[in-house]
Amino acid sequence: MRHGQRASVAVERAEVSNKPIGTAYGFGFAALVHQLAGDTSDAHRLALRAAETASARGIVYWSALAQVLLGWAETMSGKTDGGLVRLRAGIAGYQRTQGEILRPYTLILLAEALEASGRLSEALAALREAEQVTESIEARMYVPLLGWIRGQFLIRAGDADAGALLEASRLEALHQGASALAQRITSTVARSVDTVVLTDVCNTRRLNALAA
Repeated sequence: MRHGQRASVAVERAEVSNKPIGTAYGFGFAALVHQLAGDTSDAHRLALRAAETASARGIVYWSALAQVLLGWAETMSGKTDGGLVRLRAGIAGYQRTQGEILRPYTLILLAEALEASGRLSEALAALREAEQVTESIEARMYVPLLGWIRGQFLIRAGDADAGALLEASRLEALHQGASALAQRITSTVARSVDTVVLTDVCNTRRLNALAA
């Protein structure tokens, strides 16, 4: 089932649920699915619906996670300062619930948002914390996602180790049955190769122009 279909099913169930927790869960899960697909617009729209229900009914767990998703979407859409404040507040709220299983995920979103905001050192610190938590709670499901995010950081830093890390992450994603993530990793590699080729072509043209 594609991410759009999974999200649609979750939304349909949320809309017919007669229990607030079911409504918040459905919208929140759908927002999470869109986030994992890199869809900031739908992730924000559905996280907002989850937040409205969760906040009104005192569902602290989903209220916190909705804030994390909203903060990520806002930051990735250019609303940097407010988005990061909201994202951090959501993480703090989630930690107060004593939840553990999604803690690496929330830190991964923070790392991605920080890097997108040009705060690389903070992003790497958040990513290292996510890796440490993943190891401590033995949540291997995050391994390919962590590798993908770190691989993207390495690409932008021009690090030659990026390719090997991304390939290992792609294989781990396939091993776990996370085919959608594996496809996104493949797309990342393809884009990075295109960028390198384009850069080489431009550099060659500059050298030829200078030599002419």
